[in-house]
Amino acid sequence: MFIKILHTESSPGWGGQENRILNESIGLQKLGAKVYILCQPESKLAEKAKEAGIEVFTSPMRKSYDLKAIYNTARLINKLNIDVVNTHSGKDSYIGGFAGKLSKKLH
Repeated sequence: MFIKILHTESSPGWGGQENRILNESIGLQKLGAKVYILCQPESKLAEKAKEAGIEVFTSPMRKSYDLKAIYNTARLINKLNIDVVNTHSGKDSYIGGFAGKLSKKLH
Protein backbone atom coordinates (compact mmCIF):
# COMPACT_ATOMS: atom_id res chain seq x y z
CA MET A 1 0.00 0.00 0.00
CA PHE A 2 1.26 3.46 -0.83
CA ILE A 3 0.30 6.94 0.28
CA LYS A 4 -1.58 9.23 -2.12
CA ILE A 5 -0.56 12.89 -1.98
CA LEU A 6 -2.22 15.85 -3.70
CA HIS A 7 -0.07 18.98 -4.01
CA THR A 8 -1.97 22.19 -4.76
CA GLU A 9 -0.53 25.41 -6.16
CA SER A 10 -2.50 28.49 -7.20
CA SER A 11 0.41 30.42 -8.72
CA PRO A 12 0.51 30.19 -12.53
CA GLY A 13 4.15 31.27 -12.71
CA TRP A 14 7.43 29.49 -12.14
CA GLY A 15 9.75 30.19 -9.22
CA GLY A 16 11.37 28.61 -6.21
CA GLN A 17 8.15 27.31 -4.70
CA GLU A 18 6.96 25.65 -7.89
CA ASN A 19 10.43 24.16 -8.42
CA ARG A 20 10.35 22.74 -4.88
CA ILE A 21 6.89 21.22 -5.44
CA LEU A 22 8.10 19.54 -8.62
CA ASN A 23 11.31 18.18 -7.06
CA GLU A 24 9.50 17.03 -3.92
CA SER A 25 6.88 15.27 -6.04
CA ILE A 26 9.54 13.50 -8.10
CA GLY A 27 11.33 12.43 -4.92
CA LEU A 28 8.15 11.17 -3.26
CA GLN A 29 7.27 9.13 -6.34
CA LYS A 30 10.74 7.53 -6.24
CA LEU A 31 10.00 6.54 -2.64
CA GLY A 32 6.78 4.81 -3.72
CA ALA A 33 4.13 7.46 -3.06
CA LYS A 34 1.48 8.25 -5.66
CA VAL A 35 1.68 11.99 -6.23
CA TYR A 36 -0.77 14.26 -8.02
CA ILE A 37 -0.59 18.00 -8.62
CA LEU A 38 -3.58 20.33 -8.82
CA CYS A 39 -2.74 23.73 -10.25
CA GLN A 40 -3.97 26.56 -12.44
CA PRO A 41 -4.70 25.80 -16.10
CA GLU A 42 -1.75 26.64 -18.36
CA SER A 43 0.64 27.01 -15.40
CA LYS A 44 4.35 26.30 -15.82
CA LEU A 45 4.10 23.77 -13.00
CA ALA A 46 1.49 21.76 -14.94
CA GLU A 47 3.72 21.70 -17.99
CA LYS A 48 6.89 20.67 -16.14
CA ALA A 49 5.12 18.13 -13.92
CA LYS A 50 3.58 16.40 -16.95
CA GLU A 51 7.03 16.23 -18.55
CA ALA A 52 8.30 14.57 -15.34
CA GLY A 53 5.56 11.94 -15.48
CA ILE A 54 3.43 13.32 -12.65
CA GLU A 55 -0.33 13.22 -13.06
CA VAL A 56 -1.65 16.77 -13.21
CA PHE A 57 -5.15 18.16 -12.75
CA THR A 58 -6.08 21.79 -13.33
CA SER A 59 -8.76 24.02 -11.94
CA PRO A 60 -9.05 27.81 -11.95
CA MET A 61 -8.44 29.20 -8.45
CA ARG A 62 -9.60 32.79 -8.65
CA LYS A 63 -9.74 33.60 -4.94
CA SER A 64 -9.37 31.81 -1.63
CA TYR A 65 -13.14 31.37 -1.26
CA ASP A 66 -13.73 30.22 -4.85
CA LEU A 67 -16.64 27.82 -4.31
CA LYS A 68 -16.22 26.08 -7.66
CA ALA A 69 -12.52 25.44 -6.95
CA ILE A 70 -13.35 24.13 -3.47
CA TYR A 71 -15.99 21.80 -4.94
CA ASN A 72 -13.66 20.60 -7.72
CA THR A 73 -10.86 19.95 -5.23
CA ALA A 74 -13.12 18.03 -2.82
CA ARG A 75 -14.38 15.88 -5.71
CA LEU A 76 -10.80 15.17 -6.76
CA ILE A 77 -9.81 14.22 -3.19
CA ASN A 78 -12.69 11.74 -3.08
CA LYS A 79 -12.18 10.39 -6.60
CA LEU A 80 -8.45 9.74 -6.09
CA ASN A 81 -8.83 8.62 -2.47
CA ILE A 82 -6.19 11.15 -1.36
CA ASP A 83 -4.47 10.66 2.01
CA VAL A 84 -2.61 14.00 2.24
CA VAL A 85 -3.31 17.41 0.73
CA ASN A 86 -0.17 19.54 0.67
CA THR A 87 -1.00 23.19 -0.04
CA HIS A 88 1.55 25.87 -0.89
CA SER A 89 0.10 29.34 -1.58
CA GLY A 90 -2.53 31.54 -0.01
CA LYS A 91 -5.46 30.82 -2.32
CA ASP A 92 -4.89 27.10 -2.64
CA SER A 93 -4.27 26.73 1.10
CA TYR A 94 -7.80 27.93 1.82
CA ILE A 95 -9.26 25.99 -1.10
CA GLY A 96 -7.42 22.78 -0.14
CA GLY A 97 -8.29 23.17 3.53
CA PHE A 98 -11.99 23.69 2.89
CA ALA A 99 -12.05 20.91 0.29
CA GLY A 100 -10.32 18.49 2.64
CA LYS A 101 -12.83 19.25 5.36
CA LEU A 102 -15.75 18.79 2.95
CA SER A 103 -14.41 15.60 1.38
CA LYS A 104 -15.50 12.17 2.57
CA LYS A 105 -11.85 11.14 2.96
CA LEU A 106 -10.16 13.90 5.00
CA HIS A 107 -11.50 15.49 8.18
